[in-house]
Amino acid sequence: CYRPRPVLAGYASQYIAKPLLGLVVAKAFRMPEVFASGFILTACVAGAQLSSYASYLSDGDVALSIVLTSLSTITSVIVTPLLTGLLIGSVVPVDGIAMAKSILQVSHVALMSLMHMCT
Repeated sequence: CYRPRPVLAGYASQYIAKPLLGLVVAKAFRMPEVFASGFILTACVAGAQLSSYASYLSDGDVALSIVLTSLSTITSVIVTPLLTGLLIGSVVPVDGIAMAKSILQVSHVALMSLMHMCT
């Protein structure tokens, strides 16, 4: 059964609400620019590696968790450098192309390792 609303809500939470919340918290606590940049960068990165296991343990929606993890991993190559450039690019130089390449390399290695384990 295809359920677009929970997927869209989860994706928006991960890539819109979380980065904006990171920005608001950094401003509210008047963090120095260097610390605020790291905090906001962390808020821009998808963090769903253990979500499927946590969903399973808490009787949550494991299928939704897997879809969101997959979607955020696939789109992180574009979305993370874009968000980082928009939110902290004026404070810290952000090389979006290099960041995208790095994310792609890590995602590729993870995918190849998973495929190797499954064969």
